[in-house]
Amino acid sequence: MLNQKLLIGGIVLALVVPLLFGAYDGSSGFVGPKGDKGDQGDRQLGALVGNELNFPSWVVNGVTSRYHRVGLNQASTTLCSMRNLNATSTFTGGIDLRTSDDAAMLVAIARGVKPGATTTIIGNQIAVVALEQATIVATSTSAQILTLDHLIAPLEYVNITAQGDSGTYSLTGACTGEFRIYGR
Repeated sequence: MLNQKLLIGGIVLALVVPLLFGAYDGSSGFVGPKGDKGDQGDRQLGALVGNELNFPSWVVNGVTSRYHRVGLNQASTTLCSMRNLNATSTFTGGIDLRTSDDAAMLVAIARGVKPGATTTIIGNQIAVVALEQATIVATSTSAQILTLDHLIAPLEYVNITAQGDSGTYSLTGACTGEFRIYGR
């Protein structure tokens, strides 16, 4: 009999004490200071594990950054193409490649209205000799004052092309790029 009274008394205390101090709202659990339940999304996200974020774009303080990583195309002189979002942006990116044949090449990073089109070169064309590893980087923001030539138009492509010796290129590597849109 004494055990039953203790059990019932413990249950009553567990229910009544939080109500007396106003820390339980009765429907969704305990509440924070001043009745704030917090953002409902906070409870669902949890912590990020590791140091990698696998999202193609982020918006931080009104600046949108869209990231690309594309494998190399072996069957064309256009090694890779990356398409801009539907907004005017700047571009920073490049290519990391290793040649494994005897053909030297000239690599260009340029913008164009379709994949493979290179109407305006971003940066300089770079010579890559045979059997070499190279990392080539270009940015549309190298000028102190940005002009229309330095901006990537909405839905425009940044294409990385190779020109040089005839024959097929045997390449390994990837193209990476970031389109940055301000004030969206």
